[in-house]
Amino acid sequence: MARRRTSGGGGRKPTKSSKPRKSSTSRTYSKKKPTTTTKRKQPTSSTSRTYSKKKPTTTTKRKQPTSSKSKPVKKSGWVYFGKSKRKDGSVQEYVGSTTRTVKKREGEHKKEVKKSKSKTWVGRGKSYVTTGKFWSSNVRKAEKTVKNERRDAYKKGEYRGKYSEHNSKVGKKSKK
Repeated sequence: MARRRTSGGGGRKPTKSSKPRKSSTSRTYSKKKPTTTTKRKQPTSSTSRTYSKKKPTTTTKRKQPTSSKSKPVKKSGWVYFGKSKRKDGSVQEYVGSTTRTVKKREGEHKKEVKKSKSKTWVGRGKSYVTTGKFWSSNVRKAEKTVKNERRDAYKKGEYRGKYSEHNSKVGKKSKK
């Protein structure tokens, strides 16, 4: 026959010298006495000295000073391009980056498109398809570079969108 453990015993076998334990509700704990600090008396002579407590010397490694702006970690991954059809019928380009597989990221974009109240840029469209990708050793920097170059070309009037039918007029202000 196996012995059953009780909550009061804590799993220990009773010995001859030990007293039976009380139930957990009637346990009493001893209170620690408050520690008193004694102040050193300062000498009463005319040349008074000040006493200071010495800090214990410990050998700890010094922390390197950290700047308020921490540098981002360089990660390799994919910069990818996509085609997003909007609700008004227009087709727009999308540039994104990921350190995972592009198919996983594309699946997330398609999930956002299915939502009725999506807050993401891709999710506000009717459909999304990935059209291209390239590998980069510093993926966030590469994405920024692509976007900045396209923005500059757009401002100069040289940018030709892949999917827009009015390529020659993109970025140019019409004179009236």
